[in-house]
Amino acid sequence: MLAAWSGLGYNRRARYLQAAAVHVHNHGWPATARGLQDLPGVGPYTAAAIASFAYGEAVAAVDTNAKRVLSRWNGTALGGRELAAAADQALDRSRPADWNQAMMDLGARVCTPRPDCDPCPVSSWCVVPSVYAPPPRQNRFVGSRRQARGSVLRALVAVESATRTTLAHQTGLELDRLLDALSALESEGMVERSGRRWQVPAGSTPESS
Repeated sequence: MLAAWSGLGYNRRARYLQAAAVHVHNHGWPATARGLQDLPGVGPYTAAAIASFAYGEAVAAVDTNAKRVLSRWNGTALGGRELAAAADQALDRSRPADWNQAMMDLGARVCTPRPDCDPCPVSSWCVVPSVYAPPPRQNRFVGSRRQARGSVLRALVAVESATRTTLAHQTGLELDRLLDALSALESEGMVERSGRRWQVPAGSTPESS
């Protein structure tokens, strides 16, 4: 699994995908947004989107775009329970999938960080068009733990196992960054240690699948 996923980024998603497949095999597909959140790696937004589009459940799927639209409609930067309540109140319960799609498109195409209010079909609903709380800026990738983790995982996918000395040579990481990456990957079950050697767990490489 990890060998096939390597290079695509966010390697935990490969683990989540595998675990979710096992859950579905054992218990069947969840048919509600709440049930979908029992699948590893599925959060409230993904669960709501699937439930509304696939099952017609009356639940709001609130992404960054919808958050911005709802905040402007209400005249304040919404978050947490207030955002969930505003979305639930605005939701068209007879057509939840269409409503969710419309909110996503409105926020992506018209009600952008710099809104184009003239062609907006619901400008009359808007209280404060200037309200905008930008999402947190993602940390830079170069030199980050994410980069170190990816380098370590790629190195281990290519071999049966390796010592930290070998990994340091293959990745070019300093020892403290290497150990930090290995510790994080081990805690997530992405790698495992046997004596002085590290490896990806069984079932993650082509030879073991």
